[in-house]
Amino acid sequence: MKNNLDYNLVGSVEPAIVLLHGWGLDKTYFDRLVPKLHKNQKIISLDFFGFGKSSKPKEYFDTYEYACHVFLLLKKLNINSVILVGHSFGGRVSIILSSVFDINVKGVVLTSSAGIDDRNLIVKLKICKYKIAKILCNKKILPKK
Repeated sequence: MKNNLDYNLVGSVEPAIVLLHGWGLDKTYFDRLVPKLHKNQKIISLDFFGFGKSSKPKEYFDTYEYACHVFLLLKKLNINSVILVGHSFGGRVSIILSSVFDINVKGVVLTSSAGIDDRNLIVKLKICKYKIAKILCNKKILPKK
């Protein structure tokens, strides 16, 4: 089975706005945003592999592999400059694209983005403790108290 990365491309004016959706979503997440952007602006929305109309990856993809495939798509489409808009997981991919790959990034917009974590160790441990307790309560190993 051939990998198929499904995307929409409209407009012609660069920098291209690249819309990257969150985990469990697809490119339709941005459908209400696209008409509000500049009429001739080049806009790319895509379904990450395993989401929407894109094929499922044959093996596990880490975030860098998702970013690499976006980079390869941009090169294939001969896009020279971009503004990355990433929601949640798409934000994490945007961070990697803008910091690791050789792309002319004019801007990055992160919405509810994953990948930026400024919580200290004590807060992270409390969150971890809460999540473990919640799992144990749901399995009726611990009382709901």
